[in-house]
Amino acid sequence: MTFGERIKGLREDRDLKQNEVAKILNILPKSLSNYELDVYEPPIDVIIKLANFYGVNIDYLLGNTKIKICWDKFDRTLEINGSHVSCSDIYNKLSVLTDDELKNFIGLLFNLYSLHENKNRE
Repeated sequence: MTFGERIKGLREDRDLKQNEVAKILNILPKSLSNYELDVYEPPIDVIIKLANFYGVNIDYLLGNTKIKICWDKFDRTLEINGSHVSCSDIYNKLSVLTDDELKNFIGLLFNLYSLHENKNRE
């Protein structure tokens, strides 16, 4: 996926028009259109504005990762059983699992999430 496809997708996911986003970011609508069509690459200050506006990290916009969340949220630390663990710690632990182990873990995670959702509906 190209830079333009990513920012267009983020905009469309929020049901926003190009001129709305351009106004918020204080750029020309035509510039945003050119960025989304991959005609021009935006300057770094616009890339930062886009990342902040959409709440994603710059590496996601540039195609270096599929992880959308900002790195400051990714490195948020939680206390679990007296130990401090960050999301990146968890990711690193998951990255060494086999595909079957990872599928089992993700299945367990989704089951726990479903239990949580069902509990909240009651």
